[in-house]
Amino acid sequence: MKKWYDEKHNLTIVYMSLPKNVDEAVTINEDCSYTAVIAENRCQAAQQEAYRHVLKHIENNDLEDGNIVQEVEKRCHDAES
Repeated sequence: MKKWYDEKHNLTIVYMSLPKNVDEAVTINEDCSYTAVIAENRCQAAQQEAYRHVLKHIENNDLEDGNIVQEVEKRCHDAES
């Protein structure tokens, strides 16, 4: 398992096996840091896109404002269009 820390975003990134339809997952921790899991079996370009997607959630405070996951994902994907 590969893992690294993004100090700027207080984010630990872990690369591990995920289901085929899941590219990434992110959570806020009790200490207000973040942990993201990115699918290790994706190509580098897909992993980079997954990382950018995680950063959008962090920068938009999506994990802190009580939104349900579906609303957050819709808002994020609408912004990408």
